[in-house]
Amino acid sequence: MGAAGAGAVLTAVARNAAAVRVPVGADIEGGHAAGPAGIGDTVRAVLAAGAVGVTIEDGSYEPGGEPPQAAEQTQRSAAGREAAGAEGGPLFVDARVDT
Repeated sequence: MGAAGAGAVLTAVARNAAAVRVPVGADIEGGHAAGPAGIGDTVRAVLAAGAVGVTIEDGSYEPGGEPPQAAEQTQRSAAGREAAGAEGGPLFVDARVDT
């Protein structure tokens, strides 16, 4: 999941988005959720905090867990995009792969 929890990330996103007049993207690690539905929730929260983009990594939510397979990662990225569409806001999705 990374060093920063979802709450800390959302606080930083809101602070940064309020401080600048340029689009803000958020690195949400593996989505701070175990599956696609939770990633959708995270994306909605990031949009509400003022970001217009997210980076969703292919890492595991569980420490030491296996990265998701390609099909699951596709579902995770799609869930983020669908959540943004449901909110009516723009969203840039950067589906990052760590090798």
